[in-house]
Amino acid sequence: MKSLALIEQHAHCNIQGKKMAAPVGVETSAAISINPQKESTTMEEKEIEIVLMTITPEMAQSLIDIGSPNRPLRKQRVIRYADDMAAGRWVLNTESIKTNPIGEVADGNHRLNACVMAGVPFTTFFARNVPNSAFVTFDSGIGRTLADKLYMRGVKNAMTVAGALTSVWAYDQGGVWNDSQNVRATHREALAFYKRTSPRAWDDAVTHGRLVRKLMRGTHAAAAHYIFQRVSPGKADEFFLKLHSGANLHEDSAILLLRNRLTANAANDQKLPSSMIMGLVFKAWNLYLAGKGIKQLRLGSNEPFPVVEGFNDED
Repeated sequence: MKSLALIEQHAHCNIQGKKMAAPVGVETSAAISINPQKESTTMEEKEIEIVLMTITPEMAQSLIDIGSPNRPLRKQRVIRYADDMAAGRWVLNTESIKTNPIGEVADGNHRLNACVMAGVPFTTFFARNVPNSAFVTFDSGIGRTLADKLYMRGVKNAMTVAGALTSVWAYDQGGVWNDSQNVRATHREALAFYKRTSPRAWDDAVTHGRLVRKLMRGTHAAAAHYIFQRVSPGKADEFFLKLHSGANLHEDSAILLLRNRLTANAANDQKLPSSMIMGLVFKAWNLYLAGKGIKQLRLGSNEPFPVVEGFNDED
């Protein structure tokens, strides 16, 4: 088959584990040979060979053309992978492209399609002759969530930070609060965003978000505090402290009116959508920051989502 011939041209591996020709830019490696438990068919008796190699878009397309017994493609995943490959963010790990004894791709279709879409090569481990009986074991482990990855990096309150972090990232992409979640950060994008920010700012956001957890979702409150503190950390703290206590607020205070709306919503079986809640929170923040009173806090159906005033992401 054409694809197998291309693979052989780029990685001369054998079952004794001798040195092989390495792809350009990749250190020379030895093929690893694994002899799986014998099964009833000759096709299943081939030894598994694993090699480190660089797959070009041409090689990826040839493998795709053979066909696959794999699951249907998820288009958005292919796009995310392709974006990472094109931007040079794709990182080599121990995940491999796997083919069965007749050369069909058993695992790695999304990566191969992303390679073709991006038009750039990527380096990966490549496993050949994986028996069909092993397919049911693929992806059977529990995947690491963003919260897991933040926790592994020593982030406090990783679950809340993960939710707030992705909300802030999505807000920064378009300046609106997105209920449909069709603007969503990959883990790599979210972690890169976190790395550019202050851990203390997230600690403060979580702390003040917890104050109003009976009024609104904690991750959303933490996200709002984080966005507001980019304008004024002190004012952001005051806003949430007053929203929590409700004490000494004038009847035309935007914070008091927001507190009343959130209290009523919490007691109602039919909840407001998060975009409406966050729109009210942002609008109340702008009024509070400007020192303006208001008789009624509402967000009209045709009213654009409030922009947080005073923040410039180039500062």
